[in-house]
This record gives sequence, C-alpha cells and structure tokens, in this order.
Amino acid sequence: MNVLLSHLYPGLLHMLCFTKHHLNHLELKQTYTDNYNLGTYYCRMSCEKGGLCVYVYNRLNVFIII
Repeated sequence: MNVLLSHLYPGLLHMLCFTKHHLNHLELKQTYTDNYNLGTYYCRMSCEKGGLCVYVYNRLNVFIII
C-alpha cells in the first residue's frame, strides 16, 4: 500500500477505492497508510477473496451513513 501511495502527491486524491483486496477485516484494520484513513470496507465472510475498501484523505471529515 505504501509503495502505491509513494507515487501519489499527498492530498491529490481525496479517496482511494480498492476492489478485490483479498484481505479480512482484521488485516484491513491493521493496514497503515500515510495520509489516508480507512473510511469503510466490506469483506466476504462465506467466500475467499473479493471485498471492497475505501481510504479517505486524513484531512477530510467523513460521516458514514448506513
């Protein structure tokens, strides 16, 4: 993740969306990214692989609506 982010100018992208990340919820919560916070995510429980996660630039306020 940090290799990818090292090629981006901080703050240029407000959100980063990844699909099919192949991680479980614990692995996602332990993933640290400079300048971005994990905004929301989805992990498959019954099947392997897949999923979605959204990282938000840390200077933005985010409200998750369910």
